[in-house]
Amino acid sequence: MAKWIKTNFPGVRYREHDSRKHGKVKDRYYTIRYKIDGKDKEEVIGWASEGWTSAKAYERFKELKENRRDGEGPRTLAEKRAVENERREIKQADQHRREYESITFESYFKNVYLLETVNKKSNKVERIIYDKWIHSVIGKHTINDITDHHLRIIKKNMQDADRAVRTIHYAFSIISQVWNRARKAKIVQRDCPTRDVDLPRIDNQKKRFLSKNEAEALLAYLKNKSQQLYELAYLSLYTGARFSELAGLTWRRVNVDKSEITFRNTKSGKDRTVFMTEGVRQLFRNMEQGLSDSLIFVESRIRCVFR
Repeated sequence: MAKWIKTNFPGVRYREHDSRKHGKVKDRYYTIRYKIDGKDKEEVIGWASEGWTSAKAYERFKELKENRRDGEGPRTLAEKRAVENERREIKQADQHRREYESITFESYFKNVYLLETVNKKSNKVERIIYDKWIHSVIGKHTINDITDHHLRIIKKNMQDADRAVRTIHYAFSIISQVWNRARKAKIVQRDCPTRDVDLPRIDNQKKRFLSKNEAEALLAYLKNKSQQLYELAYLSLYTGARFSELAGLTWRRVNVDKSEITFRNTKSGKDRTVFMTEGVRQLFRNMEQGLSDSLIFVESRIRCVFR
């Protein structure tokens, strides 16, 4: 093993590597030595090939010595490196937080939300509604900067264009789902501002009740035309749910094991739980289940919804 060589600087010494070179000379391995709490201590500074010299090592030696004398700051190299690592981690975390908080609604919608949504049919419809009504108002805003004021503009734009009330509700459902996913990722901390915007109610007033034969005939006809229209009609018939409740229903709100469906944003303004018939349970078992936050019923061919 190479011998220790003293330098002209107190407390600094080095060893020369037997084969490792730094330029034309042997690489040097610097350390500093001092007493702390009555005990001798020696710590590694680093290699000459890493930029260390006797003078630099002595500057670090003096810095730690002054800290020990004054009782402030790190007293050893280990403590100093720990402090520097902590500062670096805080800086990186702060930079990461700033990058997260600067994500625009459009970036998160397209690069995260849509990619994580399994239902491709849902993606297609949501893209159409986003491009038509949402993008121009909040697409370029960071998620943290979006307020209920922006959402009221979206609502007004859709009403002025005489969009269906169901379409307005669906647009707000998209915004809410994107927001809640971003909140789960800690990009935003507050509740989605959709809660502060009153949406027009969907008029589902019944003109009369269908007879059993009429209901069965209607369901058979719809099943032949569209599986999803059939499912919507079947659930409406056997749960008493309004279209707005079914349109906003997510898989999280369906518990087949407990035979329960929880509807949100009901006419009363409160959540409502209904129990499934065996037919309803079997209907859900036969459906392709998506992510817990994804809507169950999305289909561009339902023209009565997206006109």
